[in-house]
Amino acid sequence: MRTLERDGLVTRTVTPSVPVRVDYALTPPGASLATLFSAVKEWAEEHIEEVVEARERDDTEAGAGGQPGRRPGRSGPEPAPGPGFTDPLCRSSVFRHSVEP
Repeated sequence: MRTLERDGLVTRTVTPSVPVRVDYALTPPGASLATLFSAVKEWAEEHIEEVVEARERDDTEAGAGGQPGRRPGRSGPEPAPGPGFTDPLCRSSVFRHSVEP
């Protein structure tokens, strides 16, 4: 959020209270992105199955050993979405192990 604020896409208002309240609002440039994000969302919903199939095919071809999104020889932490993230693209493939109950 701080980066969006710095870029002028949102404003941040802190209200002193217990607990402290922080409100964010879109600026005109931020609001102008709504059409773009809406189009990306529509595209994702329309092509979700193709994306999931491509990811699964890639995992199989890479010999990921049953670990979606992992390739042999790669090190580092497992990818995981942040709290509250419910994107169907991630739920279906790369993040399957950390999102589904």
